[in-house]
Amino acid sequence: MKKILFGIFLLVIGLVFVGCKKVDENQKILDEAHDALMISVSDPAGVVTSFYLNGKLKGGLVLATWTSSNPGVATVGELLPEGDPNAGKYLLTVTRPAYGQDNAPLHLVATLTIPSALDSTKILSKTKDFGITVLANTVAPVIINNIADVLAIRDPKLDGDVLSVVLNHVTIYAKGDDAGFGYDGTGTIMVYTGTGYELNHVYTISGTLDWYFGLWELKSPVFVEEVNATPQIPSKEVVTSVNEKLSALNAAGVWTSAAGTVADGCFEPLYARVTGKIVLNPNEGATSNYRFYLVDVTTADYASGDPAPSPANGFMLYYHTLDFNLFSAYVGIQVTLDIVIHTYRSNNNAYAFYYVGGPSGIDATLTDQQVVDIDALSLNVPTEILTSTNLTLSNEGPNGSTIVWTSTDDAVINHETGVVNAPTEGNVTVTVTATVSYGTATPVVKTYVITVGELGVTDIVDLWALAGATTLATAKQVKVVGKITDLSNFYTNGAVSNTEGFIQDETGGAYLYRVNIPTGVAIGDVVEIVGWAYINSSSGLRISGEDATHQAVIKKVETTVNVTPVVLDLAADDNRVDYRNELVTVSGVVFKKGSNYYLSALNGDATLDIQLYVRSAGYFANGTADRDPFLAALEAASLKHITVTAPLYLYTTTWEFNIDKTSQYSVGADLSTPELVAALAFVTVQFGDLPHNLSSVTASITLPSGLPAGITLAVTSSVPAVISTTGVVVRPEFGESDATVVFGVELLNGVTSLYNYSVTLTVPAQTGVGPVLLYATAKYTAGTTGNLLGAPANNASTLGLDPAIFTVTSAKGSGANETGINAKNYFALYYYSGGAGVVLTISVVSGYTIDSITYTAGHNNGTLAQFTVNGGDPIDISGATTTVVDGVFTGGAIVTGTVAINASSVVIQNVSTSNSQVWFTSIAITYHAVA
Repeated sequence: MKKILFGIFLLVIGLVFVGCKKVDENQKILDEAHDALMISVSDPAGVVTSFYLNGKLKGGLVLATWTSSNPGVATVGELLPEGDPNAGKYLLTVTRPAYGQDNAPLHLVATLTIPSALDSTKILSKTKDFGITVLANTVAPVIINNIADVLAIRDPKLDGDVLSVVLNHVTIYAKGDDAGFGYDGTGTIMVYTGTGYELNHVYTISGTLDWYFGLWELKSPVFVEEVNATPQIPSKEVVTSVNEKLSALNAAGVWTSAAGTVADGCFEPLYARVTGKIVLNPNEGATSNYRFYLVDVTTADYASGDPAPSPANGFMLYYHTLDFNLFSAYVGIQVTLDIVIHTYRSNNNAYAFYYVGGPSGIDATLTDQQVVDIDALSLNVPTEILTSTNLTLSNEGPNGSTIVWTSTDDAVINHETGVVNAPTEGNVTVTVTATVSYGTATPVVKTYVITVGELGVTDIVDLWALAGATTLATAKQVKVVGKITDLSNFYTNGAVSNTEGFIQDETGGAYLYRVNIPTGVAIGDVVEIVGWAYINSSSGLRISGEDATHQAVIKKVETTVNVTPVVLDLAADDNRVDYRNELVTVSGVVFKKGSNYYLSALNGDATLDIQLYVRSAGYFANGTADRDPFLAALEAASLKHITVTAPLYLYTTTWEFNIDKTSQYSVGADLSTPELVAALAFVTVQFGDLPHNLSSVTASITLPSGLPAGITLAVTSSVPAVISTTGVVVRPEFGESDATVVFGVELLNGVTSLYNYSVTLTVPAQTGVGPVLLYATAKYTAGTTGNLLGAPANNASTLGLDPAIFTVTSAKGSGANETGINAKNYFALYYYSGGAGVVLTISVVSGYTIDSITYTAGHNNGTLAQFTVNGGDPIDISGATTTVVDGVFTGGAIVTGTVAINASSVVIQNVSTSNSQVWFTSIAITYHAVA
């Protein structure tokens, strides 16, 4: 018994020791860092450029060291120090295998370490292995020593991120918010990113090349600063006449090559100091990204190219320029400023430029009143200040005006020093006034009502009515409390760089755009967000934190927000606009149109369908490695009932669910019957865009055939003479009005309707452009004899036809000569005794149809003479010899006639078996455009 009691005692003591064992909190941190660690490449199986590896995680508590299994292909650099734009990361330099070599699979292994929280002498560690494949170069070696070598590339095969380059000694001398411009002494190149560098610093830059709107740009760039290197800045071209500069660019063919390919030439960004006048494009709205133009000082207003689509009469300010909104103050005013003309935008029909002079870099000759008005517009005072800070209340405007400030409460906002003392709790309202004066101008008084201290919570529904807040520059700082209904991370350099999603309170919903979500905040949490609200033309109400001066602060709060998904009827003409950016539940069928997926009621009303928009690979932790299986899961749900619960999003005019998680939808059963599944799958393939997206037709519609057993197709047409029930389209004649036809398709299982759809289609009238005369004297004059060139040579120009539309070929077959042009000015189709003499073929390019030909024909002797048109019955012109005087038939067997063609080509052949030449004094071709 004592032994038993002693054993129980030892067991109890052991349990006590186990229960008191301390947990190492740093092990949890290490595990979390291990699980979150990713590599910053969208496609690990297709690496083509260098990228960064995270060296510090969990706020620097966890350190990562990296090794490469093939350092000759993927070399890990040193940990970048503080002060570097990529501090705390390692640069992985990728050297692709040479052209013709195999791709290089390799492993990157990260060893994560953190000191133990229980024992300072112990280091906790964990490894994580990433497999990647570095693709071999897919093009023959190209020697790139500098930017000039890039600008000289004319091979279209090198376009599209296939060529990796390293450029040394590049000074970034100008930038916008999305791009920079680098110069190495040999030329300038656009670097497609607005971050990772500082102006007037020198870098070695690696990346891939992409040809875009006529210029080479360096994409996915990686910057390594060349410390102590001397910057090189290109000389600014001084442009005093915008018109002359436009003429020079046009003469160089810049605008035409921008709409072509690499082979058509490349435009080198041009650094210039330009004098001109700022005007508005009247075809653009008051908030358009493309409204500002810099025209010649002698030019009154903006004018589009004449004829379109040739260049406009000024340079277009590109909206990704810094200080874009500053230009609203200079409309109608002559200015001198520093710009980079970077390309010709063929979609805008204008040369585009970035302004690079900074907030005070615009020189202008201003009247006293313009000085006052512009300086008043340049004032930027916040309407909300959350914490104690200093405001810059300048006493002098950018153009020399005098500014006098006053404050209704100097203890909170001092009008002389700009010192702001925020209250410790709540907020107060202070009115600050600026009076701007200059010379004889009427002073401008601007009043700012500023809330200092904590922002009050605003209902989301009230933010939808924000007045004037249509861009980030005009956004209003707000505080909202709501429930997170969706989050999607965007990954850069192996870590979450920003997040997009949705928030909803009990009054409405908003789109979260590029915000940083703190650790621990997840979908379903209630949070307080202090961010920047504005109404975006695409996404509606945004709450943003998208740049350094407009950050969003987010924290979890202990409060209740009731959010219940609204159930929408997809088949009804519902009030879905009332639930924009809010959580909804919708049931329907996944229907694939083209490459996109839609949620459809299959009731034929495509306007009610909702697109299931799958976010780009950057929103997935492992890029395409995670996105592809998600797409496969969605594909597997096609033609099945699903129920989606997600925020409802309107992108411009398309209703969408932004989905990147299978948890956002549940898959039900297949459609009601196997017959319907088969029928819908068949119709989807056969119809292509019809019935959902088609609105205009010019060619006949191919209807499905071979439907599954028991399934029939019923077709209706409101104008069967234009679109028949078999799908044949007959366009109205040239000069007639376009036709409108209601075209319906119904799938039937016996008498049961499975799927019913109708669409209103427009059938454009034909566009007439004929007739055109084809005759010998187009080139050859009386007394001259010659022959057309043999096929495949195009003789259209010789015969006065447009070679861009017509191809005229001669084929002599077994005969002796090609089509002849006689000294008496007529065509001669020579014979062959086998009855297959020379052939004259006239054809038109795609987009045109030959309707008919009208001919005048004769022959050279009294024997049998015949010809055919498009292989029809022989046309007999036997009889007396035709007499020709100065290219005109005056006697003998003369035949005139018209043959309907309705095809893209017409073939005329001499089929005489005796020694008879067939002569034509003219052939009139009637043709029209069919598109």
